[in-house]
Amino acid sequence: MFRITCQAMRHTSAHPLAREVHFSLILLGLQVLRYNTSLSGTAQWRFKDDLLSAALAWFAHSPRYADCLSSQVIVTNLKQLVFRW
Repeated sequence: MFRITCQAMRHTSAHPLAREVHFSLILLGLQVLRYNTSLSGTAQWRFKDDLLSAALAWFAHSPRYADCLSSQVIVTNLKQLVFRW
């Protein structure tokens, strides 16, 4: 089911407010890939390919920024990126 989600993520909006959902799903997929031991080699390769294609699909569009970008929003976004990794 997650492979279908990854394939659909190639066609999602590049709106700035969709960024968090997009990267949260990518992070979830990476964690599934990391801790899953029941996938065969071929299935794992397909899952990884779909996941990376979905992650890189975000960069197919030119960057857009939210209209209400303030210093507080920038600080919050940076904190989210730092604490997730």
